Amino acid sequence: MKKAIAKIGALTAVAVSLSGCVGSNAVTGYVMGFNLKAVDNRYARGGLNMLMAPVYGVAIAADYIVFNSLEFWTGKNPLNGKPHIFDTKMDTYIDVNHQLDKSLTTAPIGPLTNNRVIEQGQMHQIDENTVQMN
Repeated sequence: MKKAIAKIGALTAVAVSLSGCVGSNAVTGYVMGFNLKAVDNRYARGGLNMLMAPVYGVAIAADYIVFNSLEFWTGKNPLNGKPHIFDTKMDTYIDVNHQLDKSLTTAPIGPLTNNRVIEQGQMHQIDENTVQMN
């Protein structure tokens, strides 16, 4: 029984990690943006890049394992809202989408973020620790 659970866990981990290797790498982009904004000299940026190598390692791991996987399965990156790179429309060498069921041409899960704009609302204090918006 333990072997079966271990196999299922390993297969799940592999499936999730393999689906995340391609994406917009938003976390790594944020780290790179920090590196570029930190100093204006190209040599200082290069030195900072070397010092930040462990940070880049953690960022790319977070992208590959978590955020790119979420981006693949939901169709949008939860950090920057960009659509997954695999959903980019372009001229392709092989066209197969027209032969497939519609459910196989889009992301299977809806986006995790729902950016709704609240135009108007009223706040009411229910008690000392609770506020309700209507």
